[in-house]
Amino acid sequence: MVPGVRVVLLAISLTSLAPLLAGARAGGSHDIDVQIQLGDLLYAGGRYRESLEAYQRADALADGPSKTRAKMGVIRSALRLAEFDLATEHARLLQKLAPDDEDATAVRGDAAWAAGHFDEAEAMARAVLDHVPDHARARLGLARSLAGRNQLQAAFDEAQVALAAAPSDPEVHFLLGTLNQRLRRVPEAIASYTNYINLLPNKDHGTMSVWAQSEIRLLQSYGNRVPLEIDPAAAGKVHEIPFRLDRGKVIVPGRANGRPVQFTVDTGAEHTVLTVKTAERVGIRPIVTTLSAGVGEVGLRGLQVGRLDSLEIGTFKVRNVRCMVKNPPLTGLPTSETEAFSPLALGLSAELDYAARTLKIGESIPVAPADVELPLRVNRLATVRGIVND
Repeated sequence: MVPGVRVVLLAISLTSLAPLLAGARAGGSHDIDVQIQLGDLLYAGGRYRESLEAYQRADALADGPSKTRAKMGVIRSALRLAEFDLATEHARLLQKLAPDDEDATAVRGDAAWAAGHFDEAEAMARAVLDHVPDHARARLGLARSLAGRNQLQAAFDEAQVALAAAPSDPEVHFLLGTLNQRLRRVPEAIASYTNYINLLPNKDHGTMSVWAQSEIRLLQSYGNRVPLEIDPAAAGKVHEIPFRLDRGKVIVPGRANGRPVQFTVDTGAEHTVLTVKTAERVGIRPIVTTLSAGVGEVGLRGLQVGRLDSLEIGTFKVRNVRCMVKNPPLTGLPTSETEAFSPLALGLSAELDYAARTLKIGESIPVAPADVELPLRVNRLATVRGIVND
């Protein structure tokens, strides 16, 4: 998108807002349609807190189709503001209000996905597509769900259909960026992330825009290298690696850029993780800085991101591996931070045998019978569903 176009669009939006704002101040606050139109314009301009308030005013007064539109606006705005409980609450009410409305069902699917109810979100997307095959939001929802089950090409195909139906939706371009990245299509991922940034409203250039810009810089650093390029001698095999337990942690021997490193197996790690000391020892040069969210008092922390030329775990070897450097390091911890390796972050399957003290990893591992099986989804982090205090 040309920058001048964004300025023109902003000017048009502000001009459009003027009569609506005047109407709201001059007794028009009771005009439900005015409040919904105001919410739509504010939302399109990235002013999500204000759009939420406008939709809430309309919701308090409306009934019938207008109430459906208002509640959909409340949900979309709440999701943008990370107010997931509010979005979930209104999604439940919207189901009772408009159970057969395809647009409303797609929005409820977005709320379910944001709340971690992935199965329900996929079911809603498929229900919409049964009646409206080219529904952009439903195609996007299905693509997200397929990506979470590691069906990357199928997810990409669905996202392409969503793109054809809604070429100006930044969320579609963002998903295409992540899919291209996971499919190791570097130029295409860069293009998708760039489109995402260009399509954001001016006031929405916050954390996600900065994150996307960091991803672009990181991807550009690969040059002609292929991300996560598995060594031909290791491809297609199941690798069995002995491990030891240290205070309940699984430790495996490995090499980073040819230097020996002891890695903690951490299936909750989003990427391979190195401490500052080890990163310096193996010659990692930070490329970008990003934010990582944690649980507890730490909250958000800044981390450096770099690239390993090679990573070896036992007989498994992969090149051009993204890694996170714990810099600045955390202080006051009961134990020092360690290096971490996640097979799932590399797109691998894994099997831990505590009796034999062995870790099996590979692109595909034969499925063994299990007493308990849980469906697994990868939405940046590997997740399984559970119930707490029920």
